[in-house]
Amino acid sequence: MGEQRPVLVLLLILCFFVSVFSVGVAFASSDNWNWVELERITGENYYVCETEPFNINSSVAVWRIVWEYTPRTDVPEHSTGITIYLYAGASGDDKLLEIGRQGLYNGDEDCRYFHEEGVFRLKISTNTQNFTIRIEQSMGYIPEPLTDNWVEVTRFIGTKGFTTDIFVCDNPEWRIRWEYDPGHTLFPTMAEFEVITYPEGSSPNAVDTISGTPDTIQNGTSYVYENPGRFYMKISTGIIDTYTIIVEQNTESAPKPESDWVEVVTFHNIVGFWATSRFNVFHDDWRINWELYPRIGSESPSLTVHVYHDMGHQGKEIISSLTTHETTGILNINNASGKFFLAFWATNTNSSSILIIEQNTDSIPEFPSWTPLLIALVAGIAVAIIYRQGLKGHQTRRIL
Repeated sequence: MGEQRPVLVLLLILCFFVSVFSVGVAFASSDNWNWVELERITGENYYVCETEPFNINSSVAVWRIVWEYTPRTDVPEHSTGITIYLYAGASGDDKLLEIGRQGLYNGDEDCRYFHEEGVFRLKISTNTQNFTIRIEQSMGYIPEPLTDNWVEVTRFIGTKGFTTDIFVCDNPEWRIRWEYDPGHTLFPTMAEFEVITYPEGSSPNAVDTISGTPDTIQNGTSYVYENPGRFYMKISTGIIDTYTIIVEQNTESAPKPESDWVEVVTFHNIVGFWATSRFNVFHDDWRINWELYPRIGSESPSLTVHVYHDMGHQGKEIISSLTTHETTGILNINNASGKFFLAFWATNTNSSSILIIEQNTDSIPEFPSWTPLLIALVAGIAVAIIYRQGLKGHQTRRIL
């Protein structure tokens, strides 16, 4: 037993160096992106500040926010932490993202990757012993060029899992190209990678699921067909180096337009309480399409619509109503033509929200209100002429 102890010690030392080397490899490839620091913010205790605006130009494909902090131990655990707000523009309240970390923290650096360009700024609120936040841009990462008819919608690059923001695929055919670098394969069960794509809203049904394992699958392309709309991803990772997810849509897969449906009018800026102007529908079947875009930082939008039939001197009546929290949808109106207007109440929406009125030209057209009277008048005159001619012929025969 005494002779085996030195061998055991040597094996343990060897395993230690192998594991250290593996971890070093795991976090080496991101260094090849040539990170350049734009700004560094440090502070301690209770600290609130706003950075100067910084510009990310189109030549920079990737940038990131890196943070670390030492938690306070003299306050409750839930009271210590850091919150970072990312805003678009040099001023204003266009908040894009909120990053929050609370409680006891292991002191390791954490980061969030971005692929957008423009002018941004940060608002920071902390309650820590000390903290450091860095804004860095990559000068070495080169994005893949556009190919054929596939156009990039968005991309996500990172090392840790999170739930993405909403992205929009207008074309029915789109795909998810992905790859990840586990960095090491000593502990494959700890280097898993999973991406689940969901439609916006409360639906539990996933559109697509991607699973990667370090010893078998580390990249791939997943296609989605006949499914345009608004989506988000839930990204789950183990201990990995980095991942890249690129969403692209096929611009040649645009759905064929519904030739029977034509636009009547579009109402923009669906915010607050409003009554629209009057519009005429000449076919019995028509519909209202709505597209709601939530205000940044607000709860889910809601919409209530009342459809009024304007009957002139006879007054007006509600022929249909709708209350919804869905961001997109259609309200169908059947067997109703004439002059209408809408009264709606929209909450937590922004000025991009719209209502589109369309009519089905294949349905029965409406006759103007004077048309039946004119037909009846013509018919009456025709009957009178025929009767008169018949009466004149009868009188002529009597004379003869």
